[in-house]
Amino acid sequence: EKSLVNKQVDTAPLPPITAGRLNLRGNDLRGMRPFHKIHESAIVAADGPSDLEGLQGLKLGSLSRASGLYTVFSLLVRMNDYSLDQYDIRTASPSALYGLMLKNDLEATLHFDPFAARLLVREEFKELFYYSDMWEEMTGNPIPVAEVGVWQETVDAKPGALKALNQALSDAGAHIQNNPDQVFSNYQDALGAENDEELARIQERMKGIYPSEFPTSMRGGSRQLIEKASEFGEYS
Repeated sequence: EKSLVNKQVDTAPLPPITAGRLNLRGNDLRGMRPFHKIHESAIVAADGPSDLEGLQGLKLGSLSRASGLYTVFSLLVRMNDYSLDQYDIRTASPSALYGLMLKNDLEATLHFDPFAARLLVREEFKELFYYSDMWEEMTGNPIPVAEVGVWQETVDAKPGALKALNQALSDAGAHIQNNPDQVFSNYQDALGAENDEELARIQERMKGIYPSEFPTSMRGGSRQLIEKASEFGEYS
């Protein structure tokens, strides 16, 4: 995200709320296409809280404030009539959050797969909620997606390259859907899976997040996410 904002790269995954905030500041960023379904969770100790209110007062890990992990959590908190000020959020890198949970230096964390899946294999942790489940329960609509963000000037200057990228991403999604066992086995090390149990949990949770096609309703979910962010004061 930072690399895209600083124009160090032409495209990068971009959370919808972050894209909306950047464009309100006068930027001209576009969502070229969906990249993946949002696959993020709140994870707590097995004997920990059972709802959002119970997270208050706990040392709660997250990625940076610009990340989709943080911004969507902030919106869900507001939509449940709480304030982000009620949460003790500590930001760190993905691998650091994972390690801090294992060492009990965090009491809860927001995280994404494969890290979330690797934590949930362990009996000492449980999933408090899955972002997509809470979103659909509250709105009745499919979970939004992370978009491939691109500057309008790049759209104008490199239409052929972007068309090729779009096709490559669709082909990759189709390959994952058609060959999940092969793909996840081949990328076991990259996914950080230390054993077959972790790999199986990662595959179970991640195999559907990169579809080759995204229905119009899912693209509409991204617009709704931005609208809800505005309604609940995320841009104020």
